This record gives sequence, C-alpha cells and structure tokens, in this order.
Amino acid sequence: MTDAPRRLLLLIIAFALAGGALFFVFRGDSDYGLFDLLRGRKAPRGKPGTHKVEDFTLPQGARLDPEDVPGLNRLNEEIAAVTSKVLPSVVSIAAAVEQAEGGPGEGKPKRVARPRLGAGVIVTEEGHVITNYHVVHGVSGVLVRLANDRLLPAEIVGASPRVDIAVLKIVTPEDETFPALPFIEDSDAVRAGEFVISVGNPYGLRRSVAMGNISAKERRFSDGSADLFQISTPMVPGNSGGPVVNVFGEVIGINTAIYRQDQRAPLWSAVGMAIVANDARDTLFAILKRGKPIYGYLGVHVQIPAVYSHLLAFDNSVRYPMEVAGVEPGSPAEKAGLQRGDVIVEFAGEVPKNFNEFKKIIRRQPAGEEVQIMVRRNKGEQRLVATMAELDPQALLRRAAGVTGEAAAEYLKRSIGAEVRNLNADEKKRRRLKPGEGGVLVTDIHPGSPAAGRLAKGDFVAICNGVPFANAAQFGKLIEERPGDRVDLLITRGDGRAGALNLLVEVIPRVIEDPR
Repeated sequence: MTDAPRRLLLLIIAFALAGGALFFVFRGDSDYGLFDLLRGRKAPRGKPGTHKVEDFTLPQGARLDPEDVPGLNRLNEEIAAVTSKVLPSVVSIAAAVEQAEGGPGEGKPKRVARPRLGAGVIVTEEGHVITNYHVVHGVSGVLVRLANDRLLPAEIVGASPRVDIAVLKIVTPEDETFPALPFIEDSDAVRAGEFVISVGNPYGLRRSVAMGNISAKERRFSDGSADLFQISTPMVPGNSGGPVVNVFGEVIGINTAIYRQDQRAPLWSAVGMAIVANDARDTLFAILKRGKPIYGYLGVHVQIPAVYSHLLAFDNSVRYPMEVAGVEPGSPAEKAGLQRGDVIVEFAGEVPKNFNEFKKIIRRQPAGEEVQIMVRRNKGEQRLVATMAELDPQALLRRAAGVTGEAAAEYLKRSIGAEVRNLNADEKKRRRLKPGEGGVLVTDIHPGSPAAGRLAKGDFVAICNGVPFANAAQFGKLIEERPGDRVDLLITRGDGRAGALNLLVEVIPRVIEDPR
C-alpha cells in the first residue's frame, strides 16, 4: 500500500474515534460527560448492578481516654472481673415436663416432653446446686449445663415449697470438685441501693448477666410469705433459680418468681424478687443434714392492736407489739400459758418489731428448745417458758378433711372472687404429680373482686403462703385460716410450649356479697 492510501486509512480511523468520543460527551441522555467533569461536578453513584468505590474516613481512637473517666473505667473493669469469677459457678437447668397431646377423637394421646427452663448456682465443691422449687417441681428429669458446656444429669436432694428453694446434686461418673460460690455471711446486712449482678437463663439464653441494685429490702406480699429482696435486674422466664451476687462475688439472693400487682400489665413492668441468702442457706443446711427443712412451731395467732392498725395505714415502718388473738389447742403456746389478749413484749431474747420478724424468730428456733417469752397482761408483765415444737405445714390441711368441695368453692368465690376446680386424673398425670399432690385450675374471675387483674382463667395454683395444697378444700382452708390479711399465691401461667411463667401474686380476701 502506497503512502497516500495509508494516510487516508489512518485519517478515517482517527475521525471514527473522535466521533465516538464526541457522541458520548454530548449525548443528551448521558448521566455524566466531559463537560460535567470540566465543570467540577461529582460523578453520580453507579446504576443498579454496578459498584463504585466510595471514599471514606474512619475516626481513630476513643472519644475519651481512660484518664478522663477513671471511675467508670475502674467500675467497668471490676464488674467484668467479678462476672468472670461468678460465671463458672452458674448452671443452666433444663427440666422435662411430660404432657399429653391430642384431643377427643384423635386417638390415644401421645406423651410429649416439654422443657422448663431455669438456672442454678453451685454452692458446694461436691456439686450441690441451689435453684427454685417451682423450677423442678413435678418434672420427670433434670439436666444441668455447666459453664464449660458439659451437660450432666442432676438428682433432687430435697426442697422447701415454703421458701421456694430446691437442692440438686450433679451426678458424675467419678468424684470431682466443682467451683462453688460462697454465701454472704449475713444477708440482713445488705443495704438498699447496693450494686448486684444477676445471672440467669432467660428464654434459654444461657449465662446472661445483668447488673442492677437492691431496690428494697423486706418485701413480702402476704403475712405468710418470707422476706424478699426487690431487685432492679430483669426477671423473665428462665431467670428463676439464678444467683444474685454482690461486688465481692458472694451470693446474697436467689432469683425467684416475678411479682406483678396487676396481671394485665405488660411483662416488662413486672418487679423482680430474690430469696434472701440467709433463708436459702438455712434451707440448704437443713436439707443436707436432715433431708428436709424443719421450722419451729409455737401455735399462736397474733394480731395488731387497733391503734397500730390505724397508724400502719399511713406509715408501714411503724413498730407495733403482737397481741395474742388465739392459741391452738395442745400447742407449745397453750402449754406455756399464753392467753388471748396477751401482748408479746419479748420472745427468745429478742424484741420483734412486727409480725414478720416475730414469725422469723419463731421459725428459726429448733424443736425441743426452751424459749423465754415476756408478755404484758393486766397492766403487768409475766415471763413464760415455751418448749418449741416442729412446724407441720400439713396439719392445717388435715383440718380441711371435713370440708366439701362445694363449700370450699363457694367460700373461694365469695372471698377472692375466683372459681376453681380440682385437677382430674389425666391433668395430674400430665403434670407428673405424686399421690397427695395437686392444685386447682382457675375457671373464672369475677369483675371487681380481689382476684380480678391478678389471677386469670387457666392459671394453675398449687402453693398458698408457701404451703402446697392438693385440692380446692385445702386451698379454701389455707385462705380462711391465713395468719393475716394477705395471701400470696405462686401460680403457673401458660401451657409450657413457650415456657410457663411463674408469678407471685398478692390477694387480699374479703367477703363479696354478690360475686356476679
């Protein structure tokens, strides 16, 4: 090819390339062209399916140095340090509750194991675990998962429904030592406002840690209930039985039921409660040494003098004397000479400031022990001596033997506004209840009654003022002969599929003239 044709071909190629470039620069539907670049406009983001590398600058370093917040930094480190020492002693509990599924016409019901979640804390090097009674009551088997994810069976050594404490023993092929947490020396010394760490198994989320404080002490929701700590840490299903520890890693309480004054309120408005360490430790020692907790029994019913009742309406902290309202026949109180109208000034060397403190002093006296009682009678004082007996929680229930189911149901309807029924054989079998155990199912609630907003249709109730009962007759007797105005009920709500919810409910019985 000569030079002329070659130059012509190169010229044609050059014009083609220039025309293509000008087309893309000046075409009307272009999002970005040469003139946009010359004008300084930024290129738009890529179209769907394309990617454009973004410019970004990440900030470096913290906004504050540890020296700026020394207190918070130290608190952060110390709380993490306490938690690292506590977690190895906390176990997650999975208990199996067998239930029957299948309705009428569906053939033979099949047995299905439903899980019941909870937590516990190892308190002895031999592997004894403290949890709640309601976590393991009526279960067919218990498994505990350790902090290292080992899953081991556990046997129930003993339990106290009154305190809501159960003691388990981890079963291992060989003897081994477990990391145990110590109890605080005296939980009465715990102060409101102290920092606490609560560990549990909420909704099966193992080893969940929450930090809060002691909101209040000596919470109780009936005249028959034990003292509890009110805590600000969350309390949801699965947290039951987990430890509440102080900043030294000592157990000061055991998470227990959720308390809700109005059951229509949402779950997050519930208040968390913890069994105080003194009660938990005493129950542990009694179960390990004697196989069951044993409480002192005096056999006296007391009341608040009328003038103090009026003062208590304005100030719950008022100290008041105990006036004897009744003495049980054949009891240590009757043998000691206590009479109706006596005012108890001193008992076992202590001056009780209210009914609950008096009750605690009585319970911790060992059976067979002689105690001094100072009473005020006819404007003078007398000193009496009583020999303590052992409390038999079932004695009151035996007095319900002559009460018919219809009479008890009518009394319950008129006193608390709840209609209940006994469990049938299938329901007892489904809940794995032993002979003599039982409870009632709530079938209806009357508007405006004491139970309204607290109990609900379908609730299972089996413990009243810490005493398990088997049927409506015993339930009615426990309410009728309650030690004071209030009763507390531990109820189970839910069918177990989403995790049954255990609630501590306060009810103040009163006579309802027309429940309907």
